[in-house]
Amino acid sequence: MDARRREICSDGVIAVSAAQEFSGLSRAGLYRLMQDGRVAYTKIGRRRLVVRQSLIDLLAQNLVEADAK
Repeated sequence: MDARRREICSDGVIAVSAAQEFSGLSRAGLYRLMQDGRVAYTKIGRRRLVVRQSLIDLLAQNLVEADAK
């Protein structure tokens, strides 16, 4: 098995419904992000599981912080 792939999944995977709840994104939005390659996932049978760290990375990349005053 590819060590890089193992490392990517080492933090775990979550169901699309759990990814929705965690991120606040819509189901369609998550599937679009997966299709565009912006969120990594694994597919086992017909079920897609989102790589947790990939979702966290996406959220962090789009984080807008309040100006420190």
